[in-house]
Amino acid sequence: MRFTFLVPLLSVTLAACGGGGGEAQDESASTPPASATPTPSVTASESPTASESVDPYAPNIGNRALKVGQAREGEGVVTRVTEYRGAMQHPSNPYIVPGKGNRWVGAKVEQCVRKSYGQPSEVVSIYFAVGDRSGGLYEAESSSWDDWPPLPQYPMIERQVQPGDCAVGWMLFQVPAATKVETVQFGDFYGDGSVIAEWQV
Repeated sequence: MRFTFLVPLLSVTLAACGGGGGEAQDESASTPPASATPTPSVTASESPTASESVDPYAPNIGNRALKVGQAREGEGVVTRVTEYRGAMQHPSNPYIVPGKGNRWVGAKVEQCVRKSYGQPSEVVSIYFAVGDRSGGLYEAESSSWDDWPPLPQYPMIERQVQPGDCAVGWMLFQVPAATKVETVQFGDFYGDGSVIAEWQV
């Protein structure tokens, strides 16, 4: 497999990005103070209950999906898709073309490791894909040609980003020409297939 060497680092990286959930929430909630005036009695089933806490690191998918430019707030890493291009063409080399019946699309991604995280985090383009309405996924290309896609290029080989630093760059995807891309997705596509975040485009 072409990315087998990355498997030991996937769980650590994706946990930093918020893939494994956040810290345990305090489930205890104080009851509201008694009213100074008499109130009608209620049965146990009618008693007010504390609302459930929202996990701040829950996946940003479905009704929590993000828009381009919005941040996925992971425990250790903040991820943004800052720009999306639905059609890309090499400006000077006509030989850099996608496969027959396909086209290039591109996304510019920024991942920053929080200073408070205290350890480096791995970034690499294989954690990203674009998705269509029917559930099709198209992974980021694992190779590049000089200045294509536009500079800077997102790391295509795993790179350790230190706390307080960022990795920023473009990545390239090949999709069928007639496909309407709807999301840029970030997740564990070579592990359990889970999606941590998606940006609507």
